[in-house]
Amino acid sequence: SDLFITYNDKMSEIAKSNMTGRGNSIAVGLSNRYFDAPNVSKPNLFGCPVAYVSTNLYMGNMGAVVNYINDDEKTRQEIGDLEIMNAIPHGVMYKPYPTFNRRYTDQDPTLEIAKTLKNITVFTEQTDMRYMLQYRVIITTQATSTLSWALLSGNPVVFLDNPNQGPLRDEIYPVMERAVFLFDRRDPEMGSKLRKFLSLP
Repeated sequence: SDLFITYNDKMSEIAKSNMTGRGNSIAVGLSNRYFDAPNVSKPNLFGCPVAYVSTNLYMGNMGAVVNYINDDEKTRQEIGDLEIMNAIPHGVMYKPYPTFNRRYTDQDPTLEIAKTLKNITVFTEQTDMRYMLQYRVIITTQATSTLSWALLSGNPVVFLDNPNQGPLRDEIYPVMERAVFLFDRRDPEMGSKLRKFLSLP
């Protein structure tokens, strides 16, 4: 492109270092819609205090530079997260990532299992996260725009960092440790720690 507009200077630097790039890249910050999100958010219709906002997008044979695991492993991890949340004493609304371009004809196996879990309420509409910020606690994964929506909600955020799927950059990791409740998949005890934390009053 002739001009690439980004949210921040770091992304602009990365774009400028692209060997195939030809145009300029500038950082302009977040758009106003991010800051307006809490005002346009729909009410919490499920009575669940916790929202697990998935960023799991199956890629099929269409790779992405921020994902180092295949769809099968993504499914395993997502189901594992849901099983942890199914065991806590607070209702959880599970919001799958909006799928506008399905890669498979099969039904999502994660959704099929989520529907059988008693503590999980599955949100089935194709709605962007910015309209769904009225939860006491928001859980999400991957450093994507979904994380931005969660942070701008002003509510506590639980972030599951995954070194193999949209990880935090090294320089931002200590900042996020102070800003959110950060759990790291590199920690073999992450699952038990997450369950214990989410079981608090």
